[in-house]
Amino acid sequence: MIFRQALANDFEQVQKCIAAAFTPYRELLGVSPYALSVDFRALISQKEIFMLQAKATSTIIGVVRLAQKDQHIEIANMAINPDFQGRGFGKQILTFAKNFARKRGLCEVRLSTNADLPSLLVFYSKQGFIETHREQREDRTIVFFTMAI
Repeated sequence: MIFRQALANDFEQVQKCIAAAFTPYRELLGVSPYALSVDFRALISQKEIFMLQAKATSTIIGVVRLAQKDQHIEIANMAINPDFQGRGFGKQILTFAKNFARKRGLCEVRLSTNADLPSLLVFYSKQGFIETHREQREDRTIVFFTMAI
């Protein structure tokens, strides 16, 4: 497995991974997940999209947005291709994000998720993230997490 920054010619694969990972949440949430409306082409050009890729086959296993905000890295739009979910790749992406922050001399990683996705709330907590607060936004409640590194 390798991590690499997404390039312009990766756009369709990134979009496909995001759609495959987030579309099933539409029915569960009753609303479209934010990730399905994000302009990934722009984020790729801003060098904020990274991919976990199978070395031998070039298959995209996962995608994540890492953006520096003040003195922390914000993790957003983390997606694992459904064919690879449940195999520890989410943990690998979070480790990559923490190392990405450390290399930039930052001491905190933050992320958020929908409160109606309890499996993600448990997952992030098990990885050492601490819930800081919740915010009501339009038709959903967002849960914010942080981790000191």
